[in-house]
Amino acid sequence: MRRSRLAWLGLIALPAFAPAAQAQDALTWFSGLHWRSWSSVYAGRSFIGADATTGTPGVTASLAGVSFGTDTLLDANNLAGFSVSASRQTFSSGNAEGVSDDRAIALYGRHRFFGHAYITEALGYGWHDIDTSRSVRLGSTTLLKASLQAADAGGRLEAGYGFTFGSTRTLSPYVALVGDAYMTPAYSESAVSGSSRFAAAFAASTIGIMHGELGTHYEQSWQLAHGNLSLELLGAWEHELDDNPFVLTSFLIDPTVTFQARGVRPAIDTGLAGLGLRFATSQRFSVGLRGDTRLGARTTIFSGTLDATFNW
Repeated sequence: MRRSRLAWLGLIALPAFAPAAQAQDALTWFSGLHWRSWSSVYAGRSFIGADATTGTPGVTASLAGVSFGTDTLLDANNLAGFSVSASRQTFSSGNAEGVSDDRAIALYGRHRFFGHAYITEALGYGWHDIDTSRSVRLGSTTLLKASLQAADAGGRLEAGYGFTFGSTRTLSPYVALVGDAYMTPAYSESAVSGSSRFAAAFAASTIGIMHGELGTHYEQSWQLAHGNLSLELLGAWEHELDDNPFVLTSFLIDPTVTFQARGVRPAIDTGLAGLGLRFATSQRFSVGLRGDTRLGARTTIFSGTLDATFNW
């Protein structure tokens, strides 16, 4: 979305810098906007395959959370909104497991031009309270635990063009750039039982990951007796733009988009495939189910998400 269309974010400061008449006009325009609010309860599960070459174990993670958001049409072609979310993740890998309590905020926008071309943007920031435990079995069993508070910031920029076929089908080739930075403080494990000589200590770090996507969305809808059913298919090529491995982090940006960064070093080039179904009983309530996979050399990632969303 064009920068000029995000001006509403600074309207609260406008009266201090603009003539009174101009400020009044801007405030009148702002108060006349129609805001759509939504809430969503969601749950998901991800699996990342082990890498036999490097000896990296697989990762299994589960997620459950709730999001609230609001957005508005600035005009016929521009939408802007924000959301807040809270969730809990549990994860395990080899002889280690953990839990993360997460909170996040996100800004999102969409701009349409030339009829069917579009640009979408999303920016998010999350806070994570993480507890981990790891067992070491050499003779007796040692249980090691750690607690830390981490943060991550990320965003997605996507541009595409939608080709419509009739009134119910759309094919949208797109290109996207996705980035995330995960920040952890210095922390160390402590022995709950057994010897502390196996405890690990970690320096503070910031790890950035970035990738590009080139693919196509396909969407189709059917009007049923008790509502509307929509189908979304995704096929894309993903190319990593860095050499970093990474963690699990996820939060809902809007009722149809989840921002995720998944862990363990993936292959440089992978294929993406996604399938989503959403049933809306009215303009206010819908239920969605989505599955995604990412496959490549030494890379196997599966994830699934279920959500229920209410608009008001």
